[in-house]
Amino acid sequence: MLSSSISQGLTPTELVAKQHQQLTLLVQIIANEKQILQQHDPQNLLTISQEKNTLLIAIQQLDQQIGQDQSFAQDKAAGNLTQELAEIADLLINCQQQ
Repeated sequence: MLSSSISQGLTPTELVAKQHQQLTLLVQIIANEKQILQQHDPQNLLTISQEKNTLLIAIQQLDQQIGQDQSFAQDKAAGNLTQELAEIADLLINCQQQ
C-alpha cells in the first residue's frame, strides 16, 4: 500500500509546511475571534467561529494523515524535521495561550 504522502503527492517536509500554515492561520483566527468578542459582534462571531471550526477539521485530518505517513515517521526519527516540528509546537502553545 502506498503511504499517504505518496498518494497525496506530498513529502514529509510539505506535510509539515502545510501543518505550519494551518496553525499560523489558526493563531490569526483566534486573535480575530478575541477581538470580535471584545466588540460584542454576534454576526461576525458566528462567521469567525465557522471558519475556525472548518480549519480545526482540516487540521485534524492533516494530523491523521501525518500520523499514518511512514515517510514522515522515518524523517522524524532521523531528526530531519526537528526545527519544523519545534516551530509547530510553538504555534500550538501560542494557540493555547490565546
